[in-house]
Amino acid sequence: MLVILETLPNLDKIVLKELAIRNVPVNVKYSDQTSLIIEVSEEYVKLLRKLQTVTRLERCITWIPYVNDIKEFRKVVRKTLREYSDYFEHGSIVNVVSRDVRDKILKILIREIERVFKCRLTRSRGDYEIYVRFFNRGFLICINIGSIQPLYRRWYTVYKSRASLNPILAATMSIIAGRYDVVLDPFAGSLTIPIEYVRFWKNTHVKCVDIEYEVLKKSILNLKVLDILDKVDILCGDYFKIRFRDIECIITDPPRGLRLRSSIELYLKFLQKASWEIVDYGCIVFITFSKIFKNIGRELQKLNLEVVDRVDTVQGGYKVSIVKLVRK
Repeated sequence: MLVILETLPNLDKIVLKELAIRNVPVNVKYSDQTSLIIEVSEEYVKLLRKLQTVTRLERCITWIPYVNDIKEFRKVVRKTLREYSDYFEHGSIVNVVSRDVRDKILKILIREIERVFKCRLTRSRGDYEIYVRFFNRGFLICINIGSIQPLYRRWYTVYKSRASLNPILAATMSIIAGRYDVVLDPFAGSLTIPIEYVRFWKNTHVKCVDIEYEVLKKSILNLKVLDILDKVDILCGDYFKIRFRDIECIITDPPRGLRLRSSIELYLKFLQKASWEIVDYGCIVFITFSKIFKNIGRELQKLNLEVVDRVDTVQGGYKVSIVKLVRK
């Protein structure tokens, strides 16, 4: 079956890495910065729903070729959809979402979907979600097979702070870092990175430090829901006043203020301390605004650190970079 995996900008290669790590055999039909069209066996659909770097899963029902003549196009749509007339229960409420589809054509597609499937369409959330996208000079008709709510909204989130990191980015950082028995998150905040790391790399342990007691106290509720309290050590304090030695991996989201100068100073202070704490074969993985990384990149040589991986994406409308550093 054909499945579309949606993710954040520039993370399509990360999704492929996760598929490989989870041993899901796929045949990639198409890939761009945010979408992957793959061919996969039905037995792996449950595994696809567990992917931590995906925002939405869609199963491709059919492909409809584009025809210039409107009457002829309507006939083609009707003939194609009739093969799938029993796909939904009659009278179902269906939400149609379009991507890169012109209004005139979309209206025809929607009318025929309503007529053939005998369903009622709504702009709000329905029993099913159908996605219509322009692809390969035709239209892909897909159905959401993941969850009605986006997959980045994690089911375990009892508490979420205003500064919480997108869990898809936390999962991406976990994949880029790789598996280590014990890792350190010196700016743990709402514990998104520790949770996603432990969920992805089983039987691992994360040490967490943060100065905000109330945030840590409330975020522990998420650990309890997942039953992973024994895999996360939490310390409330100032990371810059605590000594760590022989750390294999430091993975974190330092405070990303919009004031450039103060942010650069904080990142350099963090990297200087972190470079002293990691072992020779260890790594540092962190996320920052792309414009901040441009300014600290030239200072890495002085700290004897080298960039071995970097992924640029978007969070909250801002360009961010996930960077992996090792000692030279």
